Amino acid sequence: MLVGHKITKQDFVEAFHQTVFVAINNLFSQGAVKLDQYIINDYLKNNFQSLYKIYTKNQGDEYVEKAKELATPENFNANYQELKKFSLLRRYLKAGIEVDEIFDPTEEDPEVLDEQRYQFSQMSIDDILNYFRKKLSAITEEYSTKNGRDSIKAGSDEGKKQKEEWKKTPAFGLSYASNYLTTVTRGIQPRKFVLGSAASGTGKTRITVANICHTFAPKYWDSKVGEFVDNPNGTQNAALYIGTEMELVQEIEPILWAYMADVPQGHITSGQYVGDEEERVDEAIRILHDEGHIYLEYIPDYDLATLENVIEQHVLQHNVRHVFFDYIHITTDLIGEFQSNAKAKMQIREDQVLANLGLKLKELTRKYDISIDSWTQVSGDFKNSANQDQTIIRGSKALADKIDTGYIVSMVNMQDLKKLEKIMKSRFLKWQPNRCITVYKNRGGEYTKCKIWVYIEYSTMRVHDLFCTDEDYQILDMPQTFTRVREDQKVVFSTSKEELFGQMIEDTVDITETALAEESSNAFEDTEEIEKKIAAELDKDNKKNDTEDENEPFWENPCNKKLEAVVDPDDSEEEKASRTESEEFDF
Repeated sequence: MLVGHKITKQDFVEAFHQTVFVAINNLFSQGAVKLDQYIINDYLKNNFQSLYKIYTKNQGDEYVEKAKELATPENFNANYQELKKFSLLRRYLKAGIEVDEIFDPTEEDPEVLDEQRYQFSQMSIDDILNYFRKKLSAITEEYSTKNGRDSIKAGSDEGKKQKEEWKKTPAFGLSYASNYLTTVTRGIQPRKFVLGSAASGTGKTRITVANICHTFAPKYWDSKVGEFVDNPNGTQNAALYIGTEMELVQEIEPILWAYMADVPQGHITSGQYVGDEEERVDEAIRILHDEGHIYLEYIPDYDLATLENVIEQHVLQHNVRHVFFDYIHITTDLIGEFQSNAKAKMQIREDQVLANLGLKLKELTRKYDISIDSWTQVSGDFKNSANQDQTIIRGSKALADKIDTGYIVSMVNMQDLKKLEKIMKSRFLKWQPNRCITVYKNRGGEYTKCKIWVYIEYSTMRVHDLFCTDEDYQILDMPQTFTRVREDQKVVFSTSKEELFGQMIEDTVDITETALAEESSNAFEDTEEIEKKIAAELDKDNKKNDTEDENEPFWENPCNKKLEAVVDPDDSEEEKASRTESEEFDF
């Protein structure tokens, strides 16, 4: 019963209660299994005369006998929580921190006191800890220089526990907008630092927002059914976007609305809508406000202390586990902070500051158990570089030292298309790739040194996976990974979306059978009827999949039956010009 429940002498206020606890604790530590008032009396009498006097003065034998008689082991956990909560408040008071806002024993108004007691009873120990952390987070400064340190012996019980946990829930995180990138990274996982790099104008911010919408928007517009549907990647995921350049309301939010409502951003910012587009945008805004957990911050001149403060606030207040930082670059505040923390006065170089920033961001993933995705610019001569890796990161290639996954996003040019000509002629593709994601680092992953070819609809930022190659433009047999989040917030993944749909059906049947077993069948139909309806819906879905809508962003299938061949590079100049114009159209 006491396993996992830590009780100390300080949890008791009165000297008599502390005496009884010390006697019981010491006797159990010495191997005692069953205790009574006689054993406790004898132990104190022979070992602690001063405590024995306190025990006898308070009629200890009678107290212990009555306690055993009234004890209810089933209520141990509730009583333990109550004991620790009051003990915690006393520790805060001892540290000079007022606790009256949570519980004020001097309150004389019975109604106010009753309300305080009720609110206090609803709080857990973690709720109380978080309450005071939130109050102090704005003024808290980090003094430790060794964040994230850990120490265990290999082959520990923690390792065994992790092994068994992976059998139940394999290590896989939430999905990126590219299902191929999800395969490479094994999803967006806490304690992972992923760094993308791209040239100016490639769409770093917009790709970030696409990843956020794909996984953290509660719903999206599905043109197949003509309505907003629940996001299979989860409806309760919380994300924090930290921007350093683009205005939140005027520039970031419209991208969110465009993606969710499947309405071109240009229609939104020009106020010129077609059909029901405005109603869809209004509904997207409502969903984000009423049901969403996407939080936006704008910090143009940041330093590490500011970044950590913002992240900590959202972790504590909104339970954020995933942070998207757009993007890493040098600032005057960052330089000043680095200079003030330097052990000796020296000339500060940009690469030193940025390398230190990368190190600290990785430390934050461990400290707060979060994921961080960020970006950098690439150097000016990236077009002439044969290596699409950390060597072309602007400012400091050492930034990549502490990351878990690193990739370069580049525009697809005519040279790329020429090298892909054989692959593209052998496949019928609905889209021609307009962006390439080159993965140069993938710590602990199966896939690295690979290229993911995608088509991004920049008007709505919906991403379509096409195929993968190695660095030599040879086709790579890499599966797409689809994910969904169960009601218990566990991530389920598969390389087959049909398999995921099957799991969703099984979950539905399981819930129904559980309800029937609990005699709540009046709220559900008969299990067999449920199965029939599910089968009917599946049949409908299969028919819809035959004419799958290219705008559907989550269950992407490039092998559509009604596909058009890619334009051949040998086409007329007029056709090439037309194609180039459409590719460069960028909201």
